[in-house]
Amino acid sequence: MEFGIAWLASVLFFVLPSWVANSSPVLLGGAWPIDWGKDFFDGRRIFGKGKTWLGLAAGISCGTLCAVLLAYFLPGTEFAVWGDDAQNYVIGGILLSCGAMAGDLAGSFFKRRLGQGEGSPSFVLDQLAFISIALLFAWQAHPAFLTWENAAALIAASYVAHRLANWWAHSAGLKKVPW
Repeated sequence: MEFGIAWLASVLFFVLPSWVANSSPVLLGGAWPIDWGKDFFDGRRIFGKGKTWLGLAAGISCGTLCAVLLAYFLPGTEFAVWGDDAQNYVIGGILLSCGAMAGDLAGSFFKRRLGQGEGSPSFVLDQLAFISIALLFAWQAHPAFLTWENAAALIAASYVAHRLANWWAHSAGLKKVPW
């Protein structure tokens, strides 16, 4: 494997639907909480009021739309890491989007179990849960692309991108906290 600009672009294009999915609920979420305001048996909310059905739908839809746009604009290029078939882009986008949302929900669930309130920072659960689960989902369809090197690069890039995006969203008044 040769590491260079083309390699970096291919891994970033690969992961883009999960990043879009993870950031979309901040802009398009709201309304009905996924846990319907219910507590887990430990007396704490299951996910919290910030995890909503509208945000979940927005994340999966926007991430999938991102994959469709990539399939349309990048087929047959060296960045077409999911193959020559546009359907593979879309399947990959759905898997990455669903995985990102599942990882975000898992992070919130475990933060509540650890007694962390909504909006409290957690290095692993905030920045790494969504991308780890997204890659696990995508690995089912794209094991040849998701080598240890690519996965490590995607996790590192996702950590940096997540921190920068949250800082920007906080600065723009879209989020209450910068993490």
